[in-house]
Amino acid sequence: MSASLVRPAAPATRDDGRRIVLVVDDAPEDAEIVGRYLRRDPEHRYEVRHAQLGEEALGLCLDVPAAERPHLVLLDYNLPDMTGIELLDLLAEAHAQRDGRAGERGLPVPVVMLTGSSTHLDTAVTAMQHGALDYLAKDQLSVPLLRRAIDTALERFASRRLLEAQRDELERRNLALDAYAERTQRLLTLATALSGSLTPEEVAAVTLRETMPALGAVRAALALVDPGSETLEVVHVVGVPEDAVERRLPLAASAPLAVAARTGRALWPQGSPSVVAVGREADPVEGGGASGVTVPLEAGGRPIGAMSFGFDVPEALGVDERAFLLTAARQGAEALERARLYAAEHRAHAEAERARAEAERANRAKSDFLAVMSHELRTPLNAIAGYVDLLELGVRGPLSPAQAADLGRVKRAQQHLLSLINEVLDFARIESGRAEFRVDAVPAHEVVAEVHALVAPQLRARALEFVVEACDAEVRLCADRDKVRQVLANLLSNAIKFTPPGGRVTLACATEGAVTRLRVVDTGCGIPPAKLESVFEPFVQVETGHTRTVEGTGLGLAISRELARGMGGELAVESTEGEGSAFTLTLPTA
Repeated sequence: MSASLVRPAAPATRDDGRRIVLVVDDAPEDAEIVGRYLRRDPEHRYEVRHAQLGEEALGLCLDVPAAERPHLVLLDYNLPDMTGIELLDLLAEAHAQRDGRAGERGLPVPVVMLTGSSTHLDTAVTAMQHGALDYLAKDQLSVPLLRRAIDTALERFASRRLLEAQRDELERRNLALDAYAERTQRLLTLATALSGSLTPEEVAAVTLRETMPALGAVRAALALVDPGSETLEVVHVVGVPEDAVERRLPLAASAPLAVAARTGRALWPQGSPSVVAVGREADPVEGGGASGVTVPLEAGGRPIGAMSFGFDVPEALGVDERAFLLTAARQGAEALERARLYAAEHRAHAEAERARAEAERANRAKSDFLAVMSHELRTPLNAIAGYVDLLELGVRGPLSPAQAADLGRVKRAQQHLLSLINEVLDFARIESGRAEFRVDAVPAHEVVAEVHALVAPQLRARALEFVVEACDAEVRLCADRDKVRQVLANLLSNAIKFTPPGGRVTLACATEGAVTRLRVVDTGCGIPPAKLESVFEPFVQVETGHTRTVEGTGLGLAISRELARGMGGELAVESTEGEGSAFTLTLPTA
């Protein structure tokens, strides 16, 4: 057993080296004999005291200062007021009461029983059963026997006291270990419970519920700082009457909750009023307690609140209890911060959902408006085209050259306006999800030929060179034929618009693995780097302002990319300003 586990036994001699021996015997001559024998001991000095009665012996053993108590008692069996056995029992009972060992047998001083003769063995056995450490027969008493009996009794008593001290220390340590195990289990339970707590109120309730029993607290409160108002809001209380709780108090108040939350410092008062004084400056909560403790709650190095615990009896928390409380406070603070972040994320998500829904409603309203307006505009435009055709046929009579030229201008303007409206309608259909795709195996070379025929007049009008690098006749596109033709026609029309006369436009086709790339390259003005990523956005044009030379809605490329993606493909651009642009339509190969 390590020396740190035990306390030292009582000394077997006085400071001056003398042993105090109390002889309890109603025969003074016997006490004198014992004293004479002890004075012959060459190794020890003795102070012999004498008591004739049991009550007198009790007083000399129990009611004198510790330094004056006997180191050993020589007890005669027969006393005038009681037997030696009865005196042993009284000594054991008094010792148990003083040391808090009720029900245990032990003597405050070593006792050697004196019997009348060596034949009284039953008396000796009974005495030792009641706590005596040895016995001597008066008819065989000698200096060596007496000396050996005293030495043996003192050694046995010292060993017994040492064992008792070791047992006491082990019990204390076992209790401490049990308390540590309970606190550790509480922390594990707290961590588990906090992992499922999503609101500050849930976190506060769980933290107080799991912490209070380990501390022996009967009242508790947890409050959080409201940074916006410099106040402290009490979110949960236990054992405190509702009418005694003020849910919000200034952060600058002198109440312990406010002090801990403001300073980030734990308050460890002892014997002071209960610090569960929520809503009062420095007074204990109504019905108060005997002591209390308050610890801050910190997250990210800043105080976010505090929690207080009150006790009915003075409670001086030890190092282990304080460490437990600070750990519980740290766990609670981390969970509160998670709950705050969760609430913020939840609010942000809800705001984003509301914004998305609002944007979708606005987008649908815009698409519906564009579709309705475009439809309404197409009707009169179609009527204009019909009447122009009738006039050109001479239904109203022959036309002069000037009139025919004017009608041609009207017809071209009508066709241009109709194409713009059709673009708006296409865009509205795509945005509203009403665009339909009829995907089939489309011969790539046929689509290229059809588009060439569509743009040939424009190419001639602009005096542009047109180069076609056609696909093999076997290449099939997994796409919608009309949509592919629409995208290529739009790309070629843009290339023609932005390429000055004498320039060149190229349409190349190449198959790479599972995809086929249709590439439109021009030698036009190119696209500024700042606008390269935005050319596919609706209503975006490379040229802006009143001086722009190319007309259009700015929807052609946006529609083309959406059509390409609707067929499982992609539309990308590369450009060098002043040298030209290259648009690549990538589609799955059938």
